[in-house]
Amino acid sequence: MVDSSKLGRMGKRRFIKTLSSIGVSGSAIRYLSQDGLAETTSDPTEEVPMLSRLRHTNHDDVENGEAPDREPVYFTLPRDEWANIKATENAAVEISERIASESTLPDLPVGFEQIVEGQQSKTAVVVDYPTADASLMDEVNSVDTGIQLVRDFLPTSVSSTAASGEFSVVVDDIPVRVKEDPSSQLQAFDSKYRPVPGGCSWSQSNYSRVGCTLGTPAYKSGQGYKLVTAGHCTNGVGTGVHQPYDTYVSDSLIGNVEESVGEDLKDTEVTAFDACYLDTNSQASVEYKLAASGSDSYQDSPVMGAWAYDQIVAWEGETEEITLQGSSSGRSSGAVNKVYPKSGNYAITVESEEGDSGGPHYREDSDGNLLIAGIHNGVNDSGAVATAMDDIETRFNITV
Repeated sequence: MVDSSKLGRMGKRRFIKTLSSIGVSGSAIRYLSQDGLAETTSDPTEEVPMLSRLRHTNHDDVENGEAPDREPVYFTLPRDEWANIKATENAAVEISERIASESTLPDLPVGFEQIVEGQQSKTAVVVDYPTADASLMDEVNSVDTGIQLVRDFLPTSVSSTAASGEFSVVVDDIPVRVKEDPSSQLQAFDSKYRPVPGGCSWSQSNYSRVGCTLGTPAYKSGQGYKLVTAGHCTNGVGTGVHQPYDTYVSDSLIGNVEESVGEDLKDTEVTAFDACYLDTNSQASVEYKLAASGSDSYQDSPVMGAWAYDQIVAWEGETEEITLQGSSSGRSSGAVNKVYPKSGNYAITVESEEGDSGGPHYREDSDGNLLIAGIHNGVNDSGAVATAMDDIETRFNITV
């Protein structure tokens, strides 16, 4: 037992070190003060604090071009539930590294999800074997042979540890499974929008594929508003961006791609980090909302912040739903079905169509605030895959 009031009397450095040893995530520690800890839990070894979301406290100022000020919102998990999630997450990373260390095996996506075997539901490490990737079949002659090679190489269960030192918890018999995944990379809100929101169609100049979907407005310190979407939709930093996607005329040019990760991803690599942000020109200001159906129509609720990766991990296997908005398939909602801890991606139980890539994954909180969870990458056997907004903010130093 560790009393939060005792932690409140520690020096800052010792306080941070102790929370890290208990297993509190880095993103939660970044915002968690000693007073905030006491308000969240009386004993962090029994009820582990986790970061749920970051929401605007100055949204009127954000609408006028100022940087977002955000307040953290926390939740807690019972330590045994938290330890099972965290140990399985760590086991997934360990299995991914084990596969990467074996030169005879291809690089495969590894995550964790709920599985049912017999009458029992459990959280398992699951390795996806993409059956649509012809290069993998060339390497091993057949899908069946390739999957069997991976199954033979990996254990059927592992033990892993959550937290460290005196607070460590060992979880045994975490299942490890390998499954076929007929993955396919993907590309309603195709009207013209001015100002430009998230959730509507767009494309780069001279882009050979179907257009994609803008994800969310964001703010970059010292530069102002940006628009975030999927990296695989781009074909080069600096290239012109059009909204709507199929109107390559002067008044459709809204800006350019400023920074991108994922433009060279193969069709089967939907679980890799995949995001970029766009800089708009003087003809197209940014609307801090998501698109509604019809030209210059917007959802009533503005974008008020972002969900934390901690919260997405805690939702895996639960009933809370996240909504995907895509310019081809519209809106659809589903539960978190799988988490890929190495890349910070996750999957929800919805279908998607070509053209939806880059669209926002979002959910309203209990106060009705619309918060961004991630940016849509594509689909695999687990559902619609997104890169978590938490990771995108860190990678690009932007703020939703």
